[in-house]
Amino acid sequence: MALIKCKECSAAVSDTVATCPQCGFVIKKPEGLIKRLLKGVAVGFLGLIILGRVLTLFSKSRDAGGSLPERNIEQSSAGGGTSDVSVRGVNSGAAPTSSAQSHSLIGDLIQTKKFEITVTKAEIKNTVGEGFLQSKPAEGGIYVAVQWRYKNISEQPVSFFSFPKLYLFDPKKNKFSHDVSASGSFASELKLTEKVVSDLNPGITVSSASVFEVSKDFFNPKTWNLSISADQKFEVDFGVMQ
Repeated sequence: MALIKCKECSAAVSDTVATCPQCGFVIKKPEGLIKRLLKGVAVGFLGLIILGRVLTLFSKSRDAGGSLPERNIEQSSAGGGTSDVSVRGVNSGAAPTSSAQSHSLIGDLIQTKKFEITVTKAEIKNTVGEGFLQSKPAEGGIYVAVQWRYKNISEQPVSFFSFPKLYLFDPKKNKFSHDVSASGSFASELKLTEKVVSDLNPGITVSSASVFEVSKDFFNPKTWNLSISADQKFEVDFGVMQ
């Protein structure tokens, strides 16, 4: 605490008071409720940004990208001009893959020391989500919407930071991360209950959705592929469109 001089009567007053006890002069106005709330929201938002940066940096530090197999793609049209492309595995149910860096098909069971992972479906979509949670890509873009699941087959809980991660790669090996907002909208549409910043206990299976926003002029399922990064790495190719 320090003493300051009142501008009205020149009396020495504490810098913690709002009014001068001698003359009643208003030294500083009390901070309004709205202003305090706005400050609280700003601090919370900044905290989320910092947390997101930390998680992103942590993720990048443990990723290296992988390479996987081939799929048949069936094209169908929905009402309103929306075109979906469903990706189905050529040999769904094939033996689990366990090599350090290997290929797999959509629908195949991928097995590592810690996880059983399956990419169940991939679609090209113009919208994801429902109602006020509906999300649309920016002009010139499309969504590559992927459904996948993974199970903890180890005997120990797996930290959130070690969960499998899914990426999209173009022919030049540029890596695309999922769109967080669109992925959340898609997960809500599918009624998924994915773990958020909590451990995955042994024997538990998580269903996940990852949505990638890419240029509709550049994306080609014949030349682009998915990559799974866990305690091992795998690639999943989209295959040839029928």
